[in-house]
Amino acid sequence: MKHLHTFESFLTEGKDHGDLTDSIGGDDVRKFAKFFNSAKKGDTFLYAPNGVEVDYIEKNNLGKDTAEVMTLATSSDGKPKKCTVEMVRDGVALSGGSMDWSGEEEETVLYYKMEGDDKIYILTDTF
Repeated sequence: MKHLHTFESFLTEGKDHGDLTDSIGGDDVRKFAKFFNSAKKGDTFLYAPNGVEVDYIEKNNLGKDTAEVMTLATSSDGKPKKCTVEMVRDGVALSGGSMDWSGEEEETVLYYKMEGDDKIYILTDTF
């Protein structure tokens, strides 16, 4: 018997984009662009932050027009973690972070959570 989906579950189930570690690191720009341009709330992907800095925001800044970005250094032995897209939003003015944003430019921001962590991490299409 086929599994039946309700209309609501169809709308909220996300797509699994697979392991994006290399593309987030800049090794496969086309794969990253395809993911970034199609990602929606509920989508999942794997990411192993191996000895890199990742940017995050305070939870209360999720979805706001401006956000102060903090940076977290990760260990070099990071294993892939399942990440879930929380929101994608255009026109966000970011300040600080690993890219040293000035708050003057507006970015498209993808907000996500990593399994086992309650921080709100961010990705932009800027390398």
